[in-house]
Amino acid sequence: MNRFRNKISIIIAALFIVGVSISTFLYCRFFYEKSRHFIVEEFENDIVFGNENAPLSVYMFANYDCSYCRFFLQNELPLIDSLFIQKGKLKLILKLVNFTHEYYSERASKAAICFNQYSDYQKLNSLFLIQPEIIYSREFDTLIESYINKNEGFAECFYSGIAENSLLQNKNLFYNLKLDKLPTFIINNKTVVGFKEADKFIRLIEKELHE
Repeated sequence: MNRFRNKISIIIAALFIVGVSISTFLYCRFFYEKSRHFIVEEFENDIVFGNENAPLSVYMFANYDCSYCRFFLQNELPLIDSLFIQKGKLKLILKLVNFTHEYYSERASKAAICFNQYSDYQKLNSLFLIQPEIIYSREFDTLIESYINKNEGFAECFYSGIAENSLLQNKNLFYNLKLDKLPTFIINNKTVVGFKEADKFIRLIEKELHE
């Protein structure tokens, strides 16, 4: 009887170990793709959250038309911000990407780039996250016009091709890296595709910081 019980215990233990191994494999496969040998550059007009000298950089390809991108920025990023960005451990580089030449979407992305350079980007970011439909409104037209009229640098950024070139630069990089979905994150040459909750991101960030 004892031998039978011992055999059962050994079988259960073996199944548990196999189960843990399979779960770990599936988690890693789900969470990030195979590492690639490429270099992701931080461009001059990228939007950066955090200290330039942070030891870990996360690149996020996104746009404000993407509901999952907005949800991440609004609901998941604040916890990551408090744990890592504000403590100088991490910087997040937001690379805005537009795949169409749809007027309102492209104008919103251009405005975000120029606000980041010449005004209060965080206020605009909050506005886009809370009220994304505002980009189609006369109120937004008035907001852009007011900044163009009172800020020469903003006007130049918006109209001279600086913001458009930044969007094109990010789009070309996105395609060169053979990416195909928003949001996509790149951390130490690992790609994390699609929306992920903060707790999963926190585990990955902690792992990368300690490697």
